[in-house]
Amino acid sequence: MLKEIGVWICTQVPGLTRGANLQVGYRDQKAPVRCHTILESGGQVPDFELPDRIDYLLQVASRAETYQAAREDAWAMFNALHGTAGWRIAAIVSGGPAYIAQVIEALAAPQYLGQDEKGAFEFSTNYTFRMIRA
Repeated sequence: MLKEIGVWICTQVPGLTRGANLQVGYRDQKAPVRCHTILESGGQVPDFELPDRIDYLLQVASRAETYQAAREDAWAMFNALHGTAGWRIAAIVSGGPAYIAQVIEALAAPQYLGQDEKGAFEFSTNYTFRMIRA
C-alpha cells in the first residue's frame, strides 16, 4: 500500500514526482537534497471488529538546503493531507485492492529534526491513514 499512497500523494501536492523529489520506502542516495521521503512508521494496524478497515501509519520526512525551505515543504504536505477525507487510493498491482481513506490525520504538526550528515535541514510528520477497502 505504500506505493499506492506515494502515487496518490503526487496527485495531491503539486510539483512532486515519485522517485525524484518524492521518495517512497527509503531515500535513495541520489535523491535531490530538497525532497520528501514517505516511510512506514508502524505499518498496518488491523481492526479485528471491522476486518475491511485498517489504520496505516506513515512518516513523511521533508528535507531541504535551508531551514525555511524544509519547513515550508513539510507544512505544504501537512496542509495537503491532514484532516482530509474520502480519497480513493487506487491499486497499482493488477487485481489488488483499492482503498478509501476515510480520514487522514497528522499525529502532530511538522517537527524539526535537525540537520543531516550533509547539513540539510529535516522536518518530520507522522500520519494515520484510516482506510477501508473500496
